[in-house]
Amino acid sequence: AGVASGLVVVDGRPGLGPDRTGRAFGATVNLAARVQSVASPGAVVLAETTAALVGDTIALQPLGSRKLKGIDTPVALYKASCTKPVEPGMVLRTRPVRVPLSGRDAERAVIERHWAKVCGGGFSHVTVRGEPGIGKTRLVADCLDELERWGHGVKRLACHPRALDIPFFPFLVALKRDRAFGSGDAAALLNRLETAAEGTWQERRQRRTETIAALAQHFAGEGKPAALWLDDEQWADPSTAETLAALVSCRPSGLLVLTTTRTPADTPSDEGEIRLGRLRPDDTRKIVALLLDGSGKAGSPGLIDALVHRSEGVPIFAEELALDMRLRLDEEARSGQAGAATIVPPSLVQLLQARIGRLTVARPLMRIVATLDRSIPISVLRDLWTAPGRLEAALDELAAAGLAELTLGKGEEENRLNIRHQLIADCAYDMILKRDRPHLHSANADALAARRARGIFVVPRLQADQLERAGRLREAAVFWAEAGRAASAQLADAEAAGLFRHALDLVPQLGPEDRDWSRQFEADTLLALYPSVTGAFGYLPAGNELSARLATVTAGVGGADRVLAALFVQWIDRLVQGDIDGAQDLVVGLSPMMLAGNQDLHALVMHRLVGSTHMFRGEFPEARLHLSAFIEGYRPEDHAEPLRAFGATENLSTVLSCIAAMEAITGTSEGTDRAVAAALSAAQVTGHPHT
Repeated sequence: AGVASGLVVVDGRPGLGPDRTGRAFGATVNLAARVQSVASPGAVVLAETTAALVGDTIALQPLGSRKLKGIDTPVALYKASCTKPVEPGMVLRTRPVRVPLSGRDAERAVIERHWAKVCGGGFSHVTVRGEPGIGKTRLVADCLDELERWGHGVKRLACHPRALDIPFFPFLVALKRDRAFGSGDAAALLNRLETAAEGTWQERRQRRTETIAALAQHFAGEGKPAALWLDDEQWADPSTAETLAALVSCRPSGLLVLTTTRTPADTPSDEGEIRLGRLRPDDTRKIVALLLDGSGKAGSPGLIDALVHRSEGVPIFAEELALDMRLRLDEEARSGQAGAATIVPPSLVQLLQARIGRLTVARPLMRIVATLDRSIPISVLRDLWTAPGRLEAALDELAAAGLAELTLGKGEEENRLNIRHQLIADCAYDMILKRDRPHLHSANADALAARRARGIFVVPRLQADQLERAGRLREAAVFWAEAGRAASAQLADAEAAGLFRHALDLVPQLGPEDRDWSRQFEADTLLALYPSVTGAFGYLPAGNELSARLATVTAGVGGADRVLAALFVQWIDRLVQGDIDGAQDLVVGLSPMMLAGNQDLHALVMHRLVGSTHMFRGEFPEARLHLSAFIEGYRPEDHAEPLRAFGATENLSTVLSCIAAMEAITGTSEGTDRAVAAALSAAQVTGHPHT
């Protein structure tokens, strides 16, 4: 079937029965017939006029532009694949008020020039920079919409301010979307990212390197001209930044990478950079006039000039000012009371606060959204909705006021409510009394906990943030640490370090009733933080930051396991500082105490520490005594996994390497060869590549 939408002429008398419905004539009917000629049996193909109307409820596959018989210009066609799920009873207002892109012809030309390079088999990376609201997202979105209409592949990724510590966040979202459309490669990558890495530190590090390479390959495309867009790069988590760098360094042919950011460039601009400035007054006037069109005041130069002046060349300001004015003028026309609507608010913040203040049934919903997130699944809002009336009515009012959009999920994605931009959410939050905020955040945290109890995944960082804002600091600290361990399992060391530090920052704020718990929590979290800081920044920064604090905390908490872990950290710190004698005094003095508790494990660790330190001091007989004791007591099935808590190396390989080094200095050639072979053999078995 072929479908087109538009004006037609109908003869007869429609509505009087099946035999008197009349016939339709005109260009739209002709277009539908030509579109039908393109469709294969059983398929439904839509012209662009229809796709624009139903794209939010029907999944569409772009077919590119075709030259159709009897039609002067090429027509963009789309194949309907499936119906998207719709929330029961929801009134769909998914499209915000949009006006044509204005004043960006030069910037569009730059992107088009880079696209031409990609179409010729090249690679290009363009960064669009500018202040918030200047139109970075709109510029790139318009360009990519056009590429999609021509049937080219486009992937859109977005970073988020509350996902700074979630490894690979925008790639995870995009992979879930790809998986929903049947991509086996995306499903395999998601499984890899969502499964905690196991094995030695080196094995996990290698796994991370391979994962980043696989992500880069997946998003590089298949060599056909395609575009990848990363929006709000300033909020990219370190793993995302590393993956983007890997992708760009590969320079895959046929790919245009676009990034948008508000971060100024460290170096002068080059061919691959666009810096967006403010609009000229004439371009701003076009935006305002188009949005006011139909309000009865479109021809009022004084009103338009006032709005242009107040918007100061920032497109989003111009849109919001004109949209608000149009809503007020429409309300004035309905009520018959003239005069107040034409007063221009002194600032955009006051304008948005006034619009939020005019909400009725949607006001409780706006408070929920402002305290939770800019983009929220509808199912979460249903869990939180306790106000009188139906949630659908509140959703409809928010969308009608131009404050939010409803986005229908694709495949496994949930339908979501999206606040149009961050300034709206900030204004709504500022309007909530400070005394009311903890209660709202606490209700959000409880709703998220209920979802977790039902087996629905909730990002630990989101739960932690709501608990912290609610003043429930002990619970928040636990979730921040949980988020840190989840990041650490993926060897996302920089993200994990940030999350653990956030958990530790809450400890001094806890009350005296939590003193015993907080000491144990602080000790355990510091020990979890140490390998993350080491992995991200090296042994020296880790020691400078954590060694003294660990010593103090573990001394107060006790427990042989904690003390041994803290001892290991301090030992490494002294070695890195070059204080070999201090490291020797530390381990020799504490050796007797370490024989308590898990004696086998503690004895092995102490033999490694004491033996290595003797080796560094040149005391080889004593070193051999302790290192040989380690080898004699070591059982891989019992000791390999628990020993991985100590350091970034595989302990057996390290001990054998120490023996090989001493043999090379004082032994025979044959003995050295045997010792080296033993160390290399252990390295192969345990995955210890740098041995």
